[in-house]
Amino acid sequence: MIHWEGQNIMINGNIYNPGSSSYTERIIALQGVLKARQEVQNSKAYAHNPMWSNVLGSPAEIEQAEQTIEESLAIAANDFHKNELKQAIDEGLLSDKDVRDVMTAIHRSEMSAKRSVNGSDEKKQSDKQS
Repeated sequence: MIHWEGQNIMINGNIYNPGSSSYTERIIALQGVLKARQEVQNSKAYAHNPMWSNVLGSPAEIEQAEQTIEESLAIAANDFHKNELKQAIDEGLLSDKDVRDVMTAIHRSEMSAKRSVNGSDEKKQSDKQS
């Protein structure tokens, strides 16, 4: 487990954990993921500086945290409808950049799913030819 800016990040886990399925709780949890994402990006800039490694963790730990956060963002992104994201912008809860990041995560998740399906289809086709 990594302790990151007041949050405990489980290795191979997920930090998107809304208290309930309500819009407000999901937005709060998403804001936490987005904040952690920004913090890990900032930490990467200093990851190889020996003076900061004791504070920030090793580059490998930072990379693991980043992977966990990106996986969490993908989970969070799929938990929202586009109209909810627009509402969050209108209410000042998320910025346009935040929503672009969420939409990018949705797109990546969809592309990954397509690659998985295509990969399994190609494997089935290859197995049939063998």
